[in-house]
Amino acid sequence: MRWAAHLAIGPRSVLSHRSAAAVLHLRPTNSAYVELTVPGPSRRRAAIRVHRTTWLPPQDIALVDGLPVTRVARTLLDLGAVLPSRAVERAFDQAEVLGVLDHREIQRVLHEGAARPGAAKLRAVVGRDAAGSTVTDNGLGELMLAIIRRARLPDPICQYPVLGYRADFAWPAVRLIAETDGRAHATRRGVVHDARRDVRLQNAGWRVLRFPRIEVVGSPAYVEAALRAALGRT
Repeated sequence: MRWAAHLAIGPRSVLSHRSAAAVLHLRPTNSAYVELTVPGPSRRRAAIRVHRTTWLPPQDIALVDGLPVTRVARTLLDLGAVLPSRAVERAFDQAEVLGVLDHREIQRVLHEGAARPGAAKLRAVVGRDAAGSTVTDNGLGELMLAIIRRARLPDPICQYPVLGYRADFAWPAVRLIAETDGRAHATRRGVVHDARRDVRLQNAGWRVLRFPRIEVVGSPAYVEAALRAALGRT
């Protein structure tokens, strides 16, 4: 479908935005459209979303299996124009995790595309302290991170490696871990695994707070208050 869209629009078209992000493994997409960027005027086609631009330098284009695609930095900039800030942040962090984030290229596209619609969102993401630190593993993790940020608590490191495990959320400076437990944790095997894991972590000097899904979804005020107390925030 992507190749068909590229051929339908013409050889100057480049896969971009959400479609490019999917090809570059920055984020999945369930869009019914293939998104392409084309220099100059273009025609609309069914199942194809065309973005017109006067700025598409050669250094923003790569070939992926022969198909022209916007590079990572340009894709992140373009995502800022069509997605919420958190979605851009997740794609940015995924690029860091994959080892494909070039900070010099990010700065270049932000400089050259300073007036582009997505620049402000990408600039805000770049301004954080640590790239790659907020990749959650599921929707429950996203809800938890939203609670933390709404409460203006210190940002945790997500999926933090410790003692052979990956903590959902960690504040290493105060040796605090918060876990969000979905349905799999309620099984007999899950309960035993979590208990043994918590003992190891606590013996190593970590405090572990566990929040089942029902609390994260139904009682965010309780979750916020518990985290605030554990972090020593009043």
